Amino acid sequence: MLTHSIGGPQLDVLLRAQQRWCVSIFLPLGGAGAAGSGAQAVLGNLLREARKRLDLRGVRHPVADALLEPAQALVQERPFRRHHGDGLALFLSCEGMRRHELPLAFEPLVVVSDRFHVTPLVPLMTGDGRFDILALSQNRVRLFTASRHDIEQVVLPDLPQSMEEALGADDPDVQFQFHTASSAALGHQPSSRIGHGVGVHDAKTDVARFLRRVDRAVSHRLREDEAPLVLAGVAYLLAIYRDVGSYPNVAGPVIEGNPDDLEPEKLHSRAWPVAASLFDAPRQEAHGRHRDLHDMNSPLWSGELDAIVPAAHRGRVATLFLAAETAAGPPTGDHAEDDLPNLATVHTLLNGGAVYALPSAQLPGSGTASAELRY
Repeated sequence: MLTHSIGGPQLDVLLRAQQRWCVSIFLPLGGAGAAGSGAQAVLGNLLREARKRLDLRGVRHPVADALLEPAQALVQERPFRRHHGDGLALFLSCEGMRRHELPLAFEPLVVVSDRFHVTPLVPLMTGDGRFDILALSQNRVRLFTASRHDIEQVVLPDLPQSMEEALGADDPDVQFQFHTASSAALGHQPSSRIGHGVGVHDAKTDVARFLRRVDRAVSHRLREDEAPLVLAGVAYLLAIYRDVGSYPNVAGPVIEGNPDDLEPEKLHSRAWPVAASLFDAPRQEAHGRHRDLHDMNSPLWSGELDAIVPAAHRGRVATLFLAAETAAGPPTGDHAEDDLPNLATVHTLLNGGAVYALPSAQLPGSGTASAELRY
């Protein structure tokens, strides 16, 4: 199974998995040649390391072969297919392999434990991941998926490319001519849609019909993603889209103006600040609370992982900050089972808390973690 996001049901499966042998593999896909033989070579090295670690745990042939075979097949892929994403995360167990291409360039890492290693995913769980851009005009409709570093157009067969195409699909036997008032006047003056056998129609009604078709296609594509959707277009069109749209996670700020002549890179440069502000607001609010609790020496703050892990297991941790260097790296204990940052992350998320990654210098206290406790 290949996915390009991590969250909801996919993340829940990883968090709840606990078996004798769970293999977690992370590697980057960016850079010259990395989507081909470069990534395959890295993956091959990581699989050899995984086999050594399985051997140390007493897992020998043919069990180890069967466990790693789905990932081994990727090494033989010619060429190594990259759909989109800066990094590849593989999670293997006796139940098979989960494959995620994600917008984060992971450091090469393999962990063998009795549960999956998820801390490298923390930046993606809390908003530094993917968002979407819908560029709207009556003449052109484009949907993009993006991250902090990249943008890629999404091709949807049921997404109308223009208003004329959308309304023509509703009335295929009618040849339309559109007489549209100026953008500023739309909604204030009636316009006509003239066709054989068709009377006068209010332009705003036609625009709403067009945008409902756009919304159906976009919402169907995004309904399980829950990523922010940034709108680009003129004000009157976006206002109608908000009225008729059904996708719940549309960003408040927009990219104003006709987007038809904006290349993807320009759209991305204007959309990222909007997405970044949405991603960062909950983290900044939580960080402020952590600092205040630490400064007050409150019993509702802890900076010791030895205390945070049992608190997270009991559902006491509301928000957890990990040092980004720790989150991205290998287990910190003598054994993978003793990886306290991973255990704290898993139990915090399973009990409805939030987990963030910050540079260690920004964490309250002097440790590698900071937790706000519910009680």
